[in-house]
Amino acid sequence: MTLAHRSFIPLGSAAAPPLEPHAKILSSPKTRPEVEGKFLRVNGQRFWIKGVTYGTFAMNSAGEPFPEIEQIRDDFSRMASVGINTVRLYTPPSNRIADAAAEAGLYLVPDICWGPRICKQLENDSQRQMIRDWTREHARRLAGHPAILMFSIGNEIPQIG
Repeated sequence: MTLAHRSFIPLGSAAAPPLEPHAKILSSPKTRPEVEGKFLRVNGQRFWIKGVTYGTFAMNSAGEPFPEIEQIRDDFSRMASVGINTVRLYTPPSNRIADAAAEAGLYLVPDICWGPRICKQLENDSQRQMIRDWTREHARRLAGHPAILMFSIGNEIPQIG
């Protein structure tokens, strides 16, 4: 994968009670997920992920591998209306997509991968550095966003050897 290829991302049992949409509670630190052993807590209550995957899509007019933002907002609203609270994305979202998730009251689990999951990329110093930079860049950009539940890094990496 070349640096030019990665430029498509602009530089986000008993069920817990439903959460308010993030747009209404952005200032509350209680909405940030907390790890408690093997569980997550939000607002002091165990958080049960009720999720779906979203993607992968053709590029939209903003060059993102997602539908147009109006469609995303509608999709997120419909997801929330049926009890979905978490959305897995196969690529890092732009800030506006993460904002749309927060406005709908959804958490995101973005995959921060570096393209094709082939380990040959790990044999080259410049490719390893690109992978580190790509991952760090998106993780730092999205880390404090209220819609981010956690990151998936390097999904489906083949076994070496």
